[in-house]
Amino acid sequence: MFRLDKSTDVPFPIQILEQINNHLHFGSLCPEDRLPSVRQLASSLGVNPKTVQSIYHYLESQGVVKIHPKSGVYVSRIGWLATQKRLSKLGSRFRDLVNEAQDLGLSERELKRLARRWLQPRRNKVSCALVECSWELLELIGAEISETIGIHIVPALLQELDTTGLSKLKDTELLLTTSNHLRDIQRLGISLHKEVFCLRLQRDFITGLKSELEKGKVLLLVKKTRRPQVLASTLKTLLNPQGNADLTVVSSDRKESIQEILSETNSIYFSSSCLPEMRDWILTSKPTSTSLVEAPHLVAKSSLEQLRDILTFF
Repeated sequence: MFRLDKSTDVPFPIQILEQINNHLHFGSLCPEDRLPSVRQLASSLGVNPKTVQSIYHYLESQGVVKIHPKSGVYVSRIGWLATQKRLSKLGSRFRDLVNEAQDLGLSERELKRLARRWLQPRRNKVSCALVECSWELLELIGAEISETIGIHIVPALLQELDTTGLSKLKDTELLLTTSNHLRDIQRLGISLHKEVFCLRLQRDFITGLKSELEKGKVLLLVKKTRRPQVLASTLKTLLNPQGNADLTVVSSDRKESIQEILSETNSIYFSSSCLPEMRDWILTSKPTSTSLVEAPHLVAKSSLEQLRDILTFF
């Protein structure tokens, strides 16, 4: 019933989704029909059962199937009706496009070549929305995810998600947030019909920074922040509620600001996304008594790996 083309870059779940839609369109599948079990489909496709589980969960999130733990996986009637409605609209638009192309003198081969050119960037470019309560965290976490996984991050401030703020989430594939705001973003995901992924923060980043602050004044270098004082205040509150932590945050491209406080700094804590060329400069410019500490990623490595695996299905 189903097959996978492993030579193409089209994700497995999308291939199965397209095939289910084709079966429904031609009548070889109907609403409420039972689909092969995870084990059966994994065997016929020659893939790991966990891959099939991921495929079925993705299809369920799209409203195409219903998963009943005891009885199996079934084609969703509601999803089928919605699919037929979308296909009808799309078919009408596509006919108009083909007619216009023919009027312009385009051949079938030229039309197919244009379609492939439009579709390819869409498959390769994945965009995720990162929702947090401060711009400083959005910048730090967003930079790490973008550089580590190579995806486009759309920053969204939680307090600004009114009608205007929601528009920026429209074209994103996934909503990202931390555990502090997970419930709010899960409700938002349901209303927008989008999946939500919870990012786990790296404990070592905070514990390491706290350890350095116990020794004296700390300079935290980050790649980019528009409001370093606000970020410093946020971290101080998190690390020491009494507010006596001696922490200064500076963007790593602000050489003059760094130079002014180097002599009175006990240790320099590097964000993992700090500009590499600045590290070499500080090594030669810092006092010998000032220690240099490489900070770990702010986002847990296991969380980044899990996010990368999930994004292979988009």
